[in-house]
Amino acid sequence: VAAVSGRPVFHLVRERLAGVNADMVFLALDAPEARAVRPYVSGMLPVYATSLSINPRAEAIVNVDLQGVRYVEMPWFVQPDHPAVMIYPQPKAGLSVESERLYAFGIDVFRIGMQLVKGDRKAPLDGVTGRITLEETNHFARTMSPAEVDGGRVIPLRAP
Repeated sequence: VAAVSGRPVFHLVRERLAGVNADMVFLALDAPEARAVRPYVSGMLPVYATSLSINPRAEAIVNVDLQGVRYVEMPWFVQPDHPAVMIYPQPKAGLSVESERLYAFGIDVFRIGMQLVKGDRKAPLDGVTGRITLEETNHFARTMSPAEVDGGRVIPLRAP
């Protein structure tokens, strides 16, 4: 984000994008920066971001400037009615989003460990952090849920 005298100058984002022939915009920003920059990006371009650009637990008023931003997220945050998510308790203390992500990873790590102990290496895991599979190369691959900000709320999108 451009700055003059230490203060961000977001109108420069709009000016710089005006002369660019683009099909989309990708925001590689944290949540406060994404909320500050998004209003200066044309509504005519699709906007994508990382999950770090959105606070899925924030009130709608906080995320309202992120209207239309699409990203991928853990089912833990965007699909509370997902069967894998429903069976695990939400943390009692008000955790930060980062701590809650770690909590969700812990759930899936435990479940993967249990599968491996049972010798079930091939079955995919429909986890709280996404669909997890063990690849031929002995690496885990995780597919998360597509989501979009609509009216300040994070909503799940249908996977293609």
